[in-house]
Amino acid sequence: LPGLALFYGGLVRGKNVLSVVAQCFGLAGAITILWWAVGYSLSFGKAGGICGGLAHAFMRRVDTMPNADYSNCASHNIYFIYQMMFAIITPALIVGAIAERMKFSAVMLFCLLWMFLVYFPAAHMMWGAGGMMNGLANDAAKIKAIDFAGGIVVHMTSGWSALALCLVLGPRHGHGKEPMPPHSMVLCSVGTGMLW
Repeated sequence: LPGLALFYGGLVRGKNVLSVVAQCFGLAGAITILWWAVGYSLSFGKAGGICGGLAHAFMRRVDTMPNADYSNCASHNIYFIYQMMFAIITPALIVGAIAERMKFSAVMLFCLLWMFLVYFPAAHMMWGAGGMMNGLANDAAKIKAIDFAGGIVVHMTSGWSALALCLVLGPRHGHGKEPMPPHSMVLCSVGTGMLW
């Protein structure tokens, strides 16, 4: 997350660096709480093909024993934390598209709603036990897809959402026809190195 914040911070105008960094870290905090409350359960519970239900809400039955649906050796709480990292980084990827276009409160509200409408269902369908597109763990899956690294759940959902937002929001304010040079290639380079 710091890598993404620095990378985006280097791409925006100097006056917006703190805004972009605040958006990234604000999302990290908000998504952590959302993931603990209902997000993990909606993504990795076993209730249905599109959403996982509330069996694990507030980390109910998420302990040090492995969850056999997802691992034979990693404890359930470690798996919870590992998946939380994907949940945090995915809406933060959208921040690059909305930088300098939306206020902090609007970004937070949009991303929290987006988690319920896009991320939780996509994560459950692709990765959740019983997910309707989980080609690895659901023999009855209607679409047998395999997404080991998050190409669909993380990158496609955030990328298509970012593109849709760009089309809706239009060009960044204060920019003419000339492309905007990056504010700081040093920040971009440090952020890229951290992401790499």
